[in-house]
Amino acid sequence: MNDSWALAQLVYFKGIFEIDITRIPHLIMQSRGIEDNLPRKRRRDDQVVQSLPAQHIHTEGAPLTFSSQTQDHVIIKLTDAFQSQDKKARLQALLEISSLLPLNDSNKLSLLIQSLRSQLRVEKDKEVKKLLIRILGSVSLEPDVDVYIITLDLSSMITGSSKDIIVCILRTLYTIGHSKDVPQHQLIDASLELLRKNNTAITCECLRILSRFSSTTSQDDIYNADHAEEIITAYTEDNDERVRRTAVECLLQLWDRRPLRDYNPDTYDRVSKLLRDDSSEVRLEAVKLLWLFTFSRGRESKLLDNAFTKLANAASDPSILVRTKACSLLGSIRGVTEKYLLQTFSKEVLVGEQSGKLTLSRGKGREQQAEDEIIFSEEDVNLDNGAIGVFIQCLEDEFWEVRNAALDAICELSLQSQSFAHRSVDFLVDMFNDEIDRVRINAINSLRKMEHRVRLRENQLHIVLSALEDANAEVRAAVHRFLSVLQFSNAQSLHASIQAVLQNAIHRYPRDITGAYSAVKCMGANHPSFSESLIVPLLQLDERFIPIEPHLEDKHYVGCALFLLNASQKNINIVSKLPGYIFKHYFYLREKYSTLVPQIQHMPNMSKDDVENLKEENRENDVSVASHKMNEFFLNGVQLVSQMVEYYNESIGMDRTDRKYERGMAQAKISHQICSRDLSYVMRMSTKFHGNSRFYLSFCRLMEILLQLQTDLDNCDVFILAGEISEKIRDMNNLFLGISQDTQLEMMSWSVIHQLLICSHHDTMENKNILRKISEKIKESIDALEAEISTGFQVLLRGVETYLNSSSHSQDIPIQLVNNFKPCLPSLNNLIKECGGEILSPSTNQEKPIHVHFPFLLQLDLEATLHNVDQASELSVEIEHKGKKRRILLSQNHLQPVSSHQYQLRLNFSLSECLDMEIGEGINSCKLSLMRRVMSPIEEEEASALCPSVTVYCQVVNK
Repeated sequence: MNDSWALAQLVYFKGIFEIDITRIPHLIMQSRGIEDNLPRKRRRDDQVVQSLPAQHIHTEGAPLTFSSQTQDHVIIKLTDAFQSQDKKARLQALLEISSLLPLNDSNKLSLLIQSLRSQLRVEKDKEVKKLLIRILGSVSLEPDVDVYIITLDLSSMITGSSKDIIVCILRTLYTIGHSKDVPQHQLIDASLELLRKNNTAITCECLRILSRFSSTTSQDDIYNADHAEEIITAYTEDNDERVRRTAVECLLQLWDRRPLRDYNPDTYDRVSKLLRDDSSEVRLEAVKLLWLFTFSRGRESKLLDNAFTKLANAASDPSILVRTKACSLLGSIRGVTEKYLLQTFSKEVLVGEQSGKLTLSRGKGREQQAEDEIIFSEEDVNLDNGAIGVFIQCLEDEFWEVRNAALDAICELSLQSQSFAHRSVDFLVDMFNDEIDRVRINAINSLRKMEHRVRLRENQLHIVLSALEDANAEVRAAVHRFLSVLQFSNAQSLHASIQAVLQNAIHRYPRDITGAYSAVKCMGANHPSFSESLIVPLLQLDERFIPIEPHLEDKHYVGCALFLLNASQKNINIVSKLPGYIFKHYFYLREKYSTLVPQIQHMPNMSKDDVENLKEENRENDVSVASHKMNEFFLNGVQLVSQMVEYYNESIGMDRTDRKYERGMAQAKISHQICSRDLSYVMRMSTKFHGNSRFYLSFCRLMEILLQLQTDLDNCDVFILAGEISEKIRDMNNLFLGISQDTQLEMMSWSVIHQLLICSHHDTMENKNILRKISEKIKESIDALEAEISTGFQVLLRGVETYLNSSSHSQDIPIQLVNNFKPCLPSLNNLIKECGGEILSPSTNQEKPIHVHFPFLLQLDLEATLHNVDQASELSVEIEHKGKKRRILLSQNHLQPVSSHQYQLRLNFSLSECLDMEIGEGINSCKLSLMRRVMSPIEEEEASALCPSVTVYCQVVNK
């Protein structure tokens, strides 16, 4: 095999696979045996180096390391290699010097450039010459390098060089020109001369140079951007699609350099013809360029209409990429005549627009008017028919990307035209039934943005309300947001919507209750006039009977109360017609749903004393007082926890027959009952103190276990209690954010208690070794943090050390250490947050198992919400089947951030592979859980469930 070809291939792959440059000769020898299997065309030397991207010559990652070679040594070696006749040696030396770039020493850099330029003048081999050109281009990008001489050298080589060398030179000059000043006139002159060569690659590079270096300010016709545009536009009709594509790309680049340019009718006409090009890539670029013409100076409404219809016609292109791009750009065209907009939803051809010629005057500036007129041919006019029903067709496209882009365009155009918005409502509502979730969500959000321009009919509202039953939680949430801003046309539609929202959230998707309450709250605030007539049907009042006070746990009543209370803010008549029990419940609702319940200034038929009594009964009268009262309630609960610990510690060491011991334990149990009750109430009622209350409740359970061991050891299952302690400690370490390191260190005492209970049940050397590891880890943490631990913790550690050093295997010693342990109340000086989540999909499906047709795999889409999560790398999904567990570790790609410490989880996995199902196995079930993983004190991974698990049932069907 040709060694130069092999070496050039290794040049290409070294940047990807980081091949050691010193092993290249050895790899060439190994690769000789595969020469016969390679196509002859691929082995051509002149096609290999040309395909090497510049980034593989000048690697920007970690440079290759050479054992004892310095930069001086490599430069000397390069000089020696240039004097050699061995092409392989020259290539290898060039590769070595490219791996050392950039050179920080300016003297060495100058020496290198001089050596490369000298070799380039005398080099005859094509591969080596290409590498020299590319390395010179990379060196030219370094600071303090004068590129003028290098560009002159490269430009002078164009004459007389082969086509491949010319292409390499042009690409290098184009790259240099992006960051350095180059002789632009010389480059343009050379490019204009080279355009006479009939070579596709050379033509493409010359067009790029013209678009990049032509002057936007010079008045010289040769170097002006207008002259470059004329040349480039002519190549849009070239026979080679690569040239046509490059020409359109260059026109786009010219537009980027001159965003406020005049309208050019010749360019517009040629670009319009490219919409029917055979190449989809050319048509895609032409669509982008045609859209840019709508922003040119001197445009008129007829040009906008013509461009709009041409883009609409491109929305029927065979290529999905062209259709998607055309649809997305249609919505951003401003100033289109309304009849053309309405035509996109029509199947009738405009009358009177089919014959004759449309004329549009062209303006090159404000001062002068062109003599010519732009003539839109009859062919172009007939092309207007492409706008007829275009959105109807796009909304029925088989690819969801096209449908989604069409929805975006319809939404944008609806904000421009009221008539268009009314015409589009039917079609947008129909998209609520699309099979793709993203399309349904986009249709709902698009209607929401048009809320002030549309009113829904009853049949349309029925379709919207049916979307509340969608299995996707995001779709249901989007419907809630849409109903929150929708303007209803009558009270009956409003009543039906309220009932649908509440009933669906209560009976089908209880997790949507918060979104449902927010929706009915906004519906009440937006329709105060209709709300007055809905008091009786919503509250089910009857004038013949005394109103029955509903229970506050009735979610339907809570939703109706939120609706009416918010409506009363703009309609004072509602307040006088509400039954009295609503005001009795007002303060409770105000505390529990502070963001949903407005503040009512005056309550009818109630004296000040009655209002004060209600305030006293509900403990608070507004948000500030409620927060203050809840703060006091929480602090009282923590104080009771502290008293429980004090009573327990004071009783430790007393004679169990002493009445003081019995009294102390009894008082500790009473304090435990009261504080558990109060903290449970705070946890349910207050989001602010939820995390702290939950943490202290877990600590109360640990104290309850100690009380059981103290007072009723004979009837306790020590092993089960040890497992419960382990679970509580794991959750307290894993599921809370904001706990200080000192508190975490103090909580490690309970890990010692857990292991002591295990040793009391099985006093084995293995369990003792685990206890020793925990003890050593605690001591290391104390030294690292330079922290102080409680006296009870210190006594416990000394007792554990004595127990581990003794040769006794008595099971009574661990129990004695546990019973003599004096715990310390955890100190929470700030508000902590509890990690949690909710699995939205799939749900438990025991009644309707999923059918799996063997041997096909069952793919499941897991969707969940996570909150108060700090690191996504600590999360996993646990799949349990027949006692076996498998975990899928999550990465950042699976999580979409919603807000700080909150994520939306989406994961697709094969349930069949996890279950390892076989034919005839019948009903299978697996439990899905969201877990948070941390390291235990003995450096073992532990995991805690973030939310209740979901059981998925499936049945194998032999197909």
